[in-house]
Amino acid sequence: RGRAFADQQRVPEAVAFYKALDRESEVVFRANPFGAGEKQLPFQFDFSFNYYPLAYEKPGPVMTVHRLDDC
Repeated sequence: RGRAFADQQRVPEAVAFYKALDRESEVVFRANPFGAGEKQLPFQFDFSFNYYPLAYEKPGPVMTVHRLDDC
């Protein structure tokens, strides 16, 4: 999701997919590597594997699990 919304004109199909997913599903679980009270950082390739900023509490991706409606 972060990569798609970083350059929406380059991948309009991905942006459309994520917008449809938001409309047609319910979020049932979220996990992220950030510490309590820390804001999610914008996607940045280097930080996606070296976890340099202090906002990171542990390594790992931002993960969201959706339950799809009417599938």
